[in-house]
Amino acid sequence: MIVNYVNYDPDTGEILMSGTIDDAQLGLNKPTGLAQVVVDVFTEYDANYIDLETKKPVHIGRRPHPSYKFDKATKGWKPDIELESNRIRLERDRLLLESDWTQMQDVPANVRQKYQAYRKALRDLPQQVGFPLDITWPEV
Repeated sequence: MIVNYVNYDPDTGEILMSGTIDDAQLGLNKPTGLAQVVVDVFTEYDANYIDLETKKPVHIGRRPHPSYKFDKATKGWKPDIELESNRIRLERDRLLLESDWTQMQDVPANVRQKYQAYRKALRDLPQQVGFPLDITWPEV
């Protein structure tokens, strides 16, 4: 018989995977270290977590960004500050590399100066109030 299933993190209730499976294979495909619940009437696969007390799916909305993590205490999405900081810095470093050519000696002085301000603003991103969750990207 085909049944609906949900694999979830037993510590937080965050749904990691859901779908349908032959109930004879259900025990064979259980990922190591995860609890599993079969919800016979579970047809909405956009639930975000399982309430660990009731074992029912709960909808809290989509993850705003991959750097957000499920917070067990608030039962909502919470930004991972370190992960988001690293993501912003990687993007900043990419933009700095793309503009390296502007600082060569054969580039006109007015172009060099314009890009110097832009590049300084990129380097100063981590000092912005609200970093890393609320920043303003500089424009050339």
